Amino acid sequence: MFKVLKTVKKACPICEAERELQFGNRSERLKIRDEDITVESKVYFCPIGKHYFHDIDDEEEKFQKAYREYRNRKNLLQPKDIKQIREKYGFSQRAFTRFLGWGEITIQRYEAGALQDVAHNSLLFFIRDFNNFKQLFQIRKSQLSKRDINKIEKSLSELESKMYQVAFNFMFKAAIIEKPKLPIRNFALKIKPTIPTQYIKGIINYIPIEQKGELALAA
Repeated sequence: MFKVLKTVKKACPICEAERELQFGNRSERLKIRDEDITVESKVYFCPIGKHYFHDIDDEEEKFQKAYREYRNRKNLLQPKDIKQIREKYGFSQRAFTRFLGWGEITIQRYEAGALQDVAHNSLLFFIRDFNNFKQLFQIRKSQLSKRDINKIEKSLSELESKMYQVAFNFMFKAAIIEKPKLPIRNFALKIKPTIPTQYIKGIINYIPIEQKGELALAA
C-alpha cells in the first residue's frame, strides 16, 4: 500500500523527463538471506508512467532497515555493537581487522551497515567478554605493531581497573553498608584474593574511624 505524503516536481529517471511525482511510504517485502522481511520505504510514484522508484539514499535506508530486523531475528550484533567492541579495546578499524585476520575493510563495512558473516559474528560475540578477549590477545598480538600492542595493553589495564573498582564497590556496599555488623577484618580478608590491595586500602576513607586500624592490618 502506497501512502502519499506530498507531490513534487522532479525528474523521473525511468521516463527521463520532469514530472509531477508523488512521494510517500510503501511497504515492501525483501529477501534477506533465508528471511522474508517487510519494511516501510520512502518511494516516488510517477502517475504518467505508472512506476515507482527510490532515491539512492532511500534505497540504502530500506535495506538497512531490513538488515537490522534480520540481525534481531538471528541474534546478530548490530553495527553500533561491533563499533563498541572495537573501541572498548582501543583498536582502529584497520588494526582490529588485522588482529582478527579478516579482509582489510571488513570491519569498516560491518560498522557502515553491511550484513556480517555468521562466523565473524560469533568471534566478535566471543571477544565481547573481557576475559575471552585477553586470551585471544595473547595469541594474536604478534599480528599488531608495537605501537598498537602498547595502546591495547593500556586499554586492557584501564578496563581491568574499572572492573575491580565496580566489584569492590558492590562487595563493600553488600558487606559494610547493608550488613554493618560484619567485622571489617573479615570483609577485607574475604575480598583480598580477588581485589587488588589498593582498593582494599581505599575503603579506609569510608569507614568509622574506630575501625580503620583493623582494616589497615587486614590489607
